Formats: sequence, structure tokens, C-alpha cells
Amino acid sequence: MNYKTNFKTIKKVYQIAKRVGLEGLFSGESTFDFQKLADQLFEHEVVNEFCRTVTGLDDDFEESYSLLELERVILGFFDAIKESLKGSEIVKRISLTAAKA
Repeated sequence: MNYKTNFKTIKKVYQIAKRVGLEGLFSGESTFDFQKLADQLFEHEVVNEFCRTVTGLDDDFEESYSLLELERVILGFFDAIKESLKGSEIVKRISLTAAKA
């Protein structure tokens, strides 16, 4: 699967993560825990929004994809961006600004 990894997409994913309390994934303040990520995405009903954002597809992911396929989409995106997030000053500054607000 192809993932959108441009700044606009990463910013949108950060906003989704922040809404569900997982912005620490971007700053390194929390470790990646797929169970916690899945719990928050499912609980806050943002699975479709997340998957559509990172893939650019207009699919109904909740209707058309199995749990295993959803897991692959979610993890695949984070695998695609993890190298670009290491040491990112922009992400650190976003996190610090959000923490002060």
C-alpha cells in the first residue's frame, strides 16, 4: 500500500493523534504501543479518518477491511514515517507548543 507521508498528511495525523491523546508518539514521549493506538482509534471512531488520511483513498475502511487489514494500514503508515520523524525538530516544537497550551 502507498502512504502519503508529506508534511500536510503528517500534520493531519498528528491532529488526529492529539484528539485521542496519542501525540506523544510523535515526540518520542511515549513508546509505540499498537494496542493503545488501536484502542484510542476505535474508541474515538477515527479509524476511517486516519486510514483515509494516510492512504489518500476514499474507502470505507471499517466496512471493507478486516481487522488484520486495518492493522496493516495503521502500522504500515508508522513504519513509512518513523525514519523521517527521528530527531525532527518540527515535531518536537509542535509537541512543546501543544504541551504549553
